[in-house]
Amino acid sequence: MIRIGIDTGGTFTDFVVAHPSGVQIFKIPSTPNNPAESMRKGLLDIPGPKNIIHGTTVATNAILERRGAKTAFIVNEGFKDLLFIGRQTRPDIYALEPVLPPVPISREDCFVVTGRIGPSGIELQPCGAHALSEIKLRYQSAAVCLLFSYANPMHESQVKDVLQMKHVSLSHQVSPEFREYERGCVTLLNAYIAPVIEAYFSEIERAFPADQISIMTSGGGIMPIRSAIEKPILSVTSGPAAGAAAAAHLAKTHNKTKAIAFDVGGTSTDVTLIEGDPLYTNLSDIGGLPCRLRRVDVHTIGCGGGSIAELDEAGALKVGPKSVGADPGPAFYGVGSTPCIADAHVVLGRLALDLYSGGLAGRLIPERSFHAIGGLASRLGASAEQTANAIIELAVAQMARAIRKISSERGRDPEEYCLVAYGGGGGLHACEVADELRIREILIPQFPGVFSAYGLLLAPIVQEASATVIETHTPESWHQVYEGLIQKVKAEMACPPDRIVTFADMRYKGQGYELTVCADDGFERTCEGFEREHQAVYGARHARADIQWVAARVRAERDPEPLPPAQQPSFSEPSGSAIIQRHAIPQGGIVQGPLLIVQSDSTTYLPKHWESERLSDGTLVLRKVL
Repeated sequence: MIRIGIDTGGTFTDFVVAHPSGVQIFKIPSTPNNPAESMRKGLLDIPGPKNIIHGTTVATNAILERRGAKTAFIVNEGFKDLLFIGRQTRPDIYALEPVLPPVPISREDCFVVTGRIGPSGIELQPCGAHALSEIKLRYQSAAVCLLFSYANPMHESQVKDVLQMKHVSLSHQVSPEFREYERGCVTLLNAYIAPVIEAYFSEIERAFPADQISIMTSGGGIMPIRSAIEKPILSVTSGPAAGAAAAAHLAKTHNKTKAIAFDVGGTSTDVTLIEGDPLYTNLSDIGGLPCRLRRVDVHTIGCGGGSIAELDEAGALKVGPKSVGADPGPAFYGVGSTPCIADAHVVLGRLALDLYSGGLAGRLIPERSFHAIGGLASRLGASAEQTANAIIELAVAQMARAIRKISSERGRDPEEYCLVAYGGGGGLHACEVADELRIREILIPQFPGVFSAYGLLLAPIVQEASATVIETHTPESWHQVYEGLIQKVKAEMACPPDRIVTFADMRYKGQGYELTVCADDGFERTCEGFEREHQAVYGARHARADIQWVAARVRAERDPEPLPPAQQPSFSEPSGSAIIQRHAIPQGGIVQGPLLIVQSDSTTYLPKHWESERLSDGTLVLRKVL
């Protein structure tokens, strides 16, 4: 069976096909109005049974663009305004009129039920859900978040029985953890996108009835497509998670314990900190709402190859977050005339358009980029080249700022890390971003333009479970909780796991938020690990303070089949004095900048004072030359 990784992005859909004879790559333009259509087009010429592993941004886009279903939100009596009150934290502490996080439903969509479960799971008052039976006539989906449902889900189950709806999300199933506001938000988002994701994945199932289809999770593993339909929130940021997993694999291969995944696509840039494995987060922001979901900690900014360059209200140049996308695309596509980052690279001679991938080679018009950038330049009173340089400088500054957010702001020095650059534009910006952060070494994978799709084929089968344990603090109860969770994930996996890893959310007693640390070495060692992490993140540890264990987490993994070797093209002569084809660099060969290293799926820009060596596995290692 042929294994195929398919990553659907905002601009391109990337394919990595693992034949028995080797790995084949290609990419085609995405079809934003119907993402499954680009999948069908790409698979037309691949005969035989297929094992498809899919990463997608459909769930994320549905939330960001507010294209979800009409959803009812059901809470305990007295908590109708839960989503709208939220926390007392202010997104902008200096704003005189703070803007609260946008909620995709109105207050009229919120309903209450009588009854109450106590914090220990004891029923204090019976549930009165009979008045909810009419909701199904007005809503496509419903989210239920009742107090302490993680301790006793009885009332939520009773509400579901009354609703009799196809799409009902229960908080004890979506996020069985404390903090009702965050649990309510993620349950709402799960219900909000459920009909959209079911329609999308069901279309994929109809298109490939004989194929085995798996979906990448935001936690860096794969799950059956039916599981993704049942719990769609797990597919949020699945594409970037695959890239981070691939970056971690590449870093391990080259003995780099500290790395930063740097993925520059057509619409956005995704960055992830890697310390052996990608770092995870249990609470992140999606579309302005907190999402209590364990996932690869990917930080995304709206700055990619298609990000629009324009003047703001004050007449200053800005780049992004708006993008030209796949349609109309950069100006050199010959359809639109809006300047973007990719057009700036054309003006500066950093893109060899005759090798451009995505089924567009030979149909591109570089003159259109000069015209688009020139129009912006005339408004700035500068030359086209000066404007193009300014666009790239702005983009690099934003990318470097994104990396500082996941490194410097968490007590990590980016100088100590290696940059793993991929995506269609990763190699174009890597050296300049590294210069900004004083990073001295960069890894460019063999297929950077489709690296996230490649990561889909490296992802393990994953099953996770968690439990809130705020009142549990002894080594004996520690073992009991984890043993129960381990048995649960083993029972839910279709095959025996290759490994099981455990984590603990911990904090000093009295703190409001936690840090997640590895819990594989027992209670005492985990407490020591928490204090080290607290020192690294906050610059302090409190030796006399009590450590509170808040939540237990277990992750079971089953490794995929190893990939066959990549198909290696034959060497060819460099196509110009400042341009060399990547496969023309021999193993162990070193080239000096300034130089463009080109290939079908991306371009690597090697400035002055940088050199590149081609390693035995085809990886390029870029080093700063003193």
